[in-house]
Amino acid sequence: MIETETIPVLLVDDRPENLIALEALLEDLGLDMFKASSGDEALRLSLKHDFAIILLDVRMPDMDGFETAELLRANPKTSRVPIIFVTAAMKDTEHEFKGYEAGAFDYLLKPIEPTILRSKVRVFRDLYQQRRGLEKREQQLETLVEERTAELNKTLASLRESEQRFRDLLASVTSYMYTVVMDDGRAAYTTYGPGCLAVTGFSAEDYVADRDLWYRMIHPEDRQAVVDAAERVVSLRESITFEHRIQHKDGSIRWVQTTLVPNAGPDGRLLSYDGVITDITERKRAEAEIQALAKFPSDNPNPVLRITREGVLLYANGASADMLQYWNCSEGERVPEFWRAMILEALDSGIPREVEAVCEKRVFALMLAPIVESGYVNLYGRDITDRKRAEEALRESEQKYRLLVSNAGEAIFVVQDGVVTFPNAKALELTGYSAEELIETPFAQLIHPEERTVVVERYLRQLEGSGMVEAPRFRIMNKQGKVVWTQLTAAEINWEDRPGMLCFLRDITEEMKLESQFLQAQKMEAVGQLAGGVAHDFNNLLQVILGYVDLVQENLGKDTADGEALGTVHQAAERAAGLTRQLLAFSRRQIIQPVTLDVNDLLQGVLNMIRRVIGEHIELCYRPGERLGMIHADKGQIEQVFMNLCVNARDAMPTGGTLTIETENVVIDEEYCHDHPWAAPGRYVLMTVTDTGQGMDEATRAQVFEPFFTTKGVGQGTGLGLATVYGIVKQHNGLIHVYSEPGRGTAFKIYIPFAERRAEVLESKAEPRAAGGTETILVAEDEEGVRKLVSNTLKKAGYTVLTACDGEDAVRVFEEHADAIDLALLDVIMPKQGGRSVMDHIQSKRPEMRVLFSSGYSQHALDTNFVVKEGLRLITKPYRKADLLRAVRETLDAP
Repeated sequence: MIETETIPVLLVDDRPENLIALEALLEDLGLDMFKASSGDEALRLSLKHDFAIILLDVRMPDMDGFETAELLRANPKTSRVPIIFVTAAMKDTEHEFKGYEAGAFDYLLKPIEPTILRSKVRVFRDLYQQRRGLEKREQQLETLVEERTAELNKTLASLRESEQRFRDLLASVTSYMYTVVMDDGRAAYTTYGPGCLAVTGFSAEDYVADRDLWYRMIHPEDRQAVVDAAERVVSLRESITFEHRIQHKDGSIRWVQTTLVPNAGPDGRLLSYDGVITDITERKRAEAEIQALAKFPSDNPNPVLRITREGVLLYANGASADMLQYWNCSEGERVPEFWRAMILEALDSGIPREVEAVCEKRVFALMLAPIVESGYVNLYGRDITDRKRAEEALRESEQKYRLLVSNAGEAIFVVQDGVVTFPNAKALELTGYSAEELIETPFAQLIHPEERTVVVERYLRQLEGSGMVEAPRFRIMNKQGKVVWTQLTAAEINWEDRPGMLCFLRDITEEMKLESQFLQAQKMEAVGQLAGGVAHDFNNLLQVILGYVDLVQENLGKDTADGEALGTVHQAAERAAGLTRQLLAFSRRQIIQPVTLDVNDLLQGVLNMIRRVIGEHIELCYRPGERLGMIHADKGQIEQVFMNLCVNARDAMPTGGTLTIETENVVIDEEYCHDHPWAAPGRYVLMTVTDTGQGMDEATRAQVFEPFFTTKGVGQGTGLGLATVYGIVKQHNGLIHVYSEPGRGTAFKIYIPFAERRAEVLESKAEPRAAGGTETILVAEDEEGVRKLVSNTLKKAGYTVLTACDGEDAVRVFEEHADAIDLALLDVIMPKQGGRSVMDHIQSKRPEMRVLFSSGYSQHALDTNFVVKEGLRLITKPYRKADLLRAVRETLDAP
């Protein structure tokens, strides 16, 4: 019966909520659930516990599920643990096959049906219990066999010793003879030979002095039998031999054999009879032992046989039946010739030996114990079929392990005495050394000199703990001098009876590049959010400044001294508004109005402007691509991209050079993305702007798109040109990459995705005259200065104005004046409730209500493009008085 025990199960997922969900589904199955949030933690736990099953997530940071499974399979301690992959992302057949190749037993897709999950876990739970039961039973059987074998060997040794004593006793036995002289049919006297003292402890004189001594010497239970034997000799005058017990003078009981021989005269009358007494105590003891041993083999569950020198089978117990059937032999018959030769060899050498015998599908280990003096060999067998199968399985496992290690995708090796031993092929490839060279090369010497001391010291400190340890990322120098970024994971092991470290060295050079790019992208995103927030708040301030400047100028007149001063303020505010527009472009927080464009047509319209911007000292070369695809983009922003790049190229060629603009269709595939992590697969229109200027080093290229970063002198640039280009490209779901080397010029490559629509022709429309009205307008604006400015402007234009300071306040005002309001002017982003939500509420009550949005954008305006996508009206801050009045009038007058 299998003992009840908790079943250890490992749940691996980097998301705590998934671990909690799995634990809840399995909590009533009697499992001892361990949880790991990463592949490294799963490996460490697996080396400490014998898990019945591992439920392993596929997508995890640092080390995914496939890599974790391969490492588990590579370790002999964890190679047999069943693994079930659990994933929600990788649902294609390719990833499923990859999971099975990594060593998984099953591959479950989220959301998981609880019944299926629990059923699979129950199967592996039951298999684990059965395996544990079999292991315990096997251990018990092995212990029992070892005990019985030891007992049998002990008994055999005792038998040999007993037989030797018996032979010694027989060789030195002391017998004595006595004669009983008869007189008229009665015993007259008795004479005793000198051996009586050795056999009985009494001398002849003792018997003469005490005539009844011989009778008392006989064991009480045997006295009558001895007397009857003597009377039989006297009456029948026949010789007789019998056995009985006597009590030695020292008190011990001895077995003796007595032979009585009558002596008759010529007349037939009995004159005397002679008695010969032999001590057979040791022989009787040996016979008892032999009988006991003869009974023991019959009860032995393992084969026990006895074979003579001639190869005749003298004895075989019941457990030998299968072996005898395989030999086609029975007791009294000769065993096969192979075994006869082995019996002769054992008897000639006199040395016990063990051999293996195969009988059908069973394997026995037979101990040949030669009994040289008796001329036979005892065979004591043990069924080792399970052990042989286990050994074969172990050999296969070791072969698979070596195959796995040899072909592993990361370097695996053992470090002993400071040098590398047992390196796999990847270790040789990574280091550039041969296995013979590594043995003579200290491992620390492979570490980059700048990191060697720190890595070794930290690694030794970590090694004082237990289990697997992970060193920091560090560089190594291979034999060819190439620098490779690596990460080392190691565990203390006993290798070839000496302590060592099992090491897994992973090449993370590409990961380091990707991480650097990811950190750069994160930094750009963070800077973009900051820039968007600043632009939003600054737009609100500029709205107030520009609005009140317009109001004061109307009162003073532009031709007065104060009016001119206000004009200067107005110009400065307009420049500031231009900067905020650039910040919004970088942060991708400005609204775009995309149409389908032909880039070649767009460039034809701006080439003359570009020529005027770059100057006559720079040659402009334009190479349009044939059958160029369409893009879906904001025309003005794409023009701004080209202008910014051309201005940047002009400044890089102060003494002249060549500026080349090229367009072409390109397709980026998965293979290209593998070698260029910044890319994404798809069909693009590629626009390349190349100059022959000063070029940039790596440090400059890394910061070239950051806002306010510039290599120009003070007052020669804001540092927003390339940042604006970056933001515009990203907002159009495009890619941008820069190629440059010092002294070799620079090429900016911009990829904009194909659009599956025909190009649209943009026609300029005359702006209608700004006018007022008498309608009622609800103004919802959270910035107080802007709210007052807009309210005053609209009131002066004749409108009735109702104001609200946030979204909830706007809903309240609308509910109070729903029938009177003609237009709602809503800020897109407001506290408590946004402009979109307010519009939905208003139009649920009055679907015909006109709505005009305004926005200065912020980092929170992630869904602001709904205004353009849904054809709603929008006025962007900062706006002029005329712009506001015109937008209000257009919205009110729209059909």
